[in-house]
Amino acid sequence: MFAGQGRAVVVEFINETGRANVDEFPEPPLTIRRGAGAACEVDGGIWVRRSAHLSKDERVLMLQEYSGSNDSLVFYDTSNCKELRRLDISGARWELRSGQLLVGRACDTQAVSTCKRVERFEFDQSCLPKQAAGNR
Repeated sequence: MFAGQGRAVVVEFINETGRANVDEFPEPPLTIRRGAGAACEVDGGIWVRRSAHLSKDERVLMLQEYSGSNDSLVFYDTSNCKELRRLDISGARWELRSGQLLVGRACDTQAVSTCKRVERFEFDQSCLPKQAAGNR
């Protein structure tokens, strides 16, 4: 079991490989615990370990999830595990920078800064991404 923790939220992933150092979690479900005893589960694809992010208010969990040829950033409500938003990032590079989500396509390397097209997303009051003005 791998767990990440905020102040009031714990996210638990299952690791059936037996190795301590894994990059991905292919064994759903993942469990989100909020407070004492309140928990829900997310049944999804394969989650990328380094790409799990909790909003400052701990109401939204962002996960990079993939299955086959699809790759997405998925935003979940930590109180009930409901999917709030899904962004297709198949074949793209992405990063969080200065409070924005940058999604780059047609990239020369792994770095978003080398991408020919970059979509910028700002986070609204609910900590969900919305396209920013002035995308290039």
